[in-house]
Amino acid sequence: MVKIVVRRLLYCHLPHDTTLEAACIAPYLSCYYAELEFSCGRKDVKITDVVLSINSTLKIPANRFNAIKLETGKDHTATFAFPVKEHAAIERGKFEIHVKDDSGQTYQIAGEFPVEA
Repeated sequence: MVKIVVRRLLYCHLPHDTTLEAACIAPYLSCYYAELEFSCGRKDVKITDVVLSINSTLKIPANRFNAIKLETGKDHTATFAFPVKEHAAIERGKFEIHVKDDSGQTYQIAGEFPVEA
């Protein structure tokens, strides 16, 4: 079993401003960021997928996701980016995070966002 704790979940948008003299370089201009803490029960588990669902309509896989090995009795914290097109983004609402392990089992946590530490 995988336990999931949402430490932070928020929407971030960097506006495109052509009047600025300096450029801002960011991996995503419109994105949800999540800081998640994982732990597992009786045996080591590998997390193979993380998907964010917003208001049950917008489903976004974690970008550039690499599998995470969870060791029994140890917490693991990771930050994920979920890029979204600006017009589809929602700044507040309900979320679900679905986490799949290497055996195909899916775990989830739900709540309202933004969640700030």
